[in-house]
Order: sequence, then C-alpha cells, then structure tokens
Amino acid sequence: MAQKIFDFSDTKKLFQDFTDREKLLKRVTRYDMYKPMFYRSNLFTHSQHVAWIIHDLAPNLQQAFGDSINIAKAIIMALVHDDLEIIMGDVMSSHKENMNPEQTKELHQTEKKAIQEISKKFPEKVGPYNYIKLQLEANDLTTLEAQVFKYADWTDALAEALHEVYAGNTAFAINVSDKYGKNSTAFEYYIPRLTDFAQTYPKTAALFQTESPFLEKPKMLNFLEIAKNNSPHTINSIINSVNYPLYDHWKQIIKQYAAPEIAKLLYKQIEFK
Repeated sequence: MAQKIFDFSDTKKLFQDFTDREKLLKRVTRYDMYKPMFYRSNLFTHSQHVAWIIHDLAPNLQQAFGDSINIAKAIIMALVHDDLEIIMGDVMSSHKENMNPEQTKELHQTEKKAIQEISKKFPEKVGPYNYIKLQLEANDLTTLEAQVFKYADWTDALAEALHEVYAGNTAFAINVSDKYGKNSTAFEYYIPRLTDFAQTYPKTAALFQTESPFLEKPKMLNFLEIAKNNSPHTINSIINSVNYPLYDHWKQIIKQYAAPEIAKLLYKQIEFK
C-alpha cells in the first residue's frame, strides 16, 4: 500500500531545478553542540530520514485518517523542511527550549525571513506544491500533514542520538552547558515530547491507535551506562536488535530505503574521541 504513496526514485527529478540544494544541505551538520558525533548527520540525510519515516507510516496514516491526509504532501514537506537552515544554520531544539520569550520571538522572525530568502533562490513549486507555502506550513504546525511531519522529525532526531549511545558515545548522554544554560540531552527533550505528542497535537490522536515500532512510546533508560557498555557500530553489529523498537526499526528503514553508499553511514564512523 505504502509504495503507491510516493516514489523516491523521482526525488532527483523533483529537485532537478533546485541548483546546488543538495550540496548546500550537506554542508549544514546536525547536533553541533555534541563533540564528537561518531556518525555526524547533515540536513540532507536528516530530511531523507524524516521522509522515509513518514512513508513507512503510510499504512498507519491511511488507516487513521483515510482521505483526510495527503501523505505525499507530508513527505515532500519533510524533504524541504530544513531548507531554511541553509540560510540560518541548524538551531538545536534544546537551545530553543532554553530561550527566553524575546529570543524565541527573534528566532521565529529569523525563520520567517530565512524562508523568504531561500524561496527566492529556488523554484516557486516543488512538485505540485508551492515551495514557500509548504515551508511556512511546516513551520506553523497547524495542519495534520505538518504535525505528522513533526512527529517523524522528532523521531529521527531521537534515533540519531540513540545511534550514538549504542555506539559507545558518552557525549550524547551528558548535559552540555553553553550561553543558553544547561541544555537537555536529546533523550530528555524528545522522549517526553514523543510520548505526549497526541495530547499536544490532538489532530494526530487516531494515528496512535494504530501499531508501528515508530508509534510505541520511547523509554527513558540510563543512556550513559548504555554508552559506557557499547562500542562503535560495525557492518555486522548494525543488524543486531538492541530491544529499543523505535531505534531498531529506524535502522531497518534506512537499510531499506537508502542507496548502499548512504546505508554505509550507519557504521562508517567519521568522528572520534
């Protein structure tokens, strides 16, 4: 059923007139507060992961919402949602959490300006959708498609952090302090928000009446101990389950959807202690 929703082989054609977009997205790395990040991701890989998560959830979305959700739109929204960060850089969620009202207001204004600026660089439409409107919709989080995208966005962010601690990276299990104050770990930030997602975004409630590893409530564990007792991933270890459903399934869909050279990034360490 899900295979009829969106054909990822058409992605290059979808963005063929978006000059240098892929290169620009790859330049902006994620989780820059954490050093090292053994398997450092960038905006391009992250946006792909988010789209794949939505695609994997397509049967659940159809079961929950029928024709009232446009899954293809949510997938394309996922692919473009971080394009504004080509202009403004990646802003970590834990930093947003620590911002005061004035800083939050300023960030929202910066985001809107970045959307306007990046929209001047690229074509007016991406597939059948208006490019700037799609980004504004993703930013405002009022539609069902935008809220589904946001759930997938947070799911990937948590999975990236889990990937680090299950590779023995203790940095991801320790609170980092900077100009914003003491920042939540990815686990402290994302696990409660994913757990309470249906309460925060009631439009999505029916989705959580369906079954998927991505929809199980993620558990808060002693991630520092997990990191201390694990070591970097290998081509053989990456296929092993760690009994954390969201993370185990995340690895599976990357291997399912990604080209071989991208799937290798699951175990190709690029940063070291």
